[in-house]
Amino acid sequence: MPKKIQDRGGQVFFATDATKAVVYCLKAAKENRINMVVKGKSMVIEEIGLNEAPGQKTR
Repeated sequence: MPKKIQDRGGQVFFATDATKAVVYCLKAAKENRINMVVKGKSMVIEEIGLNEAPGQKTR
């Protein structure tokens, strides 16, 4: 699947742990001036602790 995403212009990142995943997400959001993210039903955000990351606001 990563190849298909890359072939369509997407970027793929495989984190080796939760901390690296959170750091990557926050960095990508900051670099792209993202101020709101809509999440799906996946539990990944809860599992890696992204909701609790410093400076994050939840609604």
